[in-house]
Amino acid sequence: MNQKIILVGGTSGVGKSSLSIQMCKEFDIPHKISTGFIREIVRNITGNKKLGFYTFDLNQKNSGYAFLLEQTELLKDSINVCINRAFKEGTGLVVEGTHVLPWVINNKYVTDSFILYVEDEYKHRKMIEGNTHSKRRKYTNEEFHNVRKIQEEIIELAVENNINLKEVYI
Repeated sequence: MNQKIILVGGTSGVGKSSLSIQMCKEFDIPHKISTGFIREIVRNITGNKKLGFYTFDLNQKNSGYAFLLEQTELLKDSINVCINRAFKEGTGLVVEGTHVLPWVINNKYVTDSFILYVEDEYKHRKMIEGNTHSKRRKYTNEEFHNVRKIQEEIIELAVENNINLKEVYI
């Protein structure tokens, strides 16, 4: 077993779940958690209605990266508790999800951070509509374009904060 604690972020449909599963196998990391599940737990406990919306939801007054950042701030403590527990127990963990913004989470126990992205818009659309989330709802064109806009902002911030960027190819 390896005590790597890895963060994998990126917008919807860039392969975060798939890469995280692969990393767990490759590095013998026994634990993986998605910020989507953390979001549901926190929403259930706190009743915070902002956590019930997708980050790309166009009905939010702060659509795009601002809304993603707002949700991430609400989840940051819970994400850090998971990271701290993994370190304390001497176990490995991959935290993956849209809310993985390493410049916000900024935990000293994280050994690696990655932001995934898909450059080609057509390929990204195909990946979002892929089969890894069999009940994922279909995105409207406007929502998909908002995802792409969020991706641009995340890439820019990853570069500013020296976070590893990994382009995903299919």
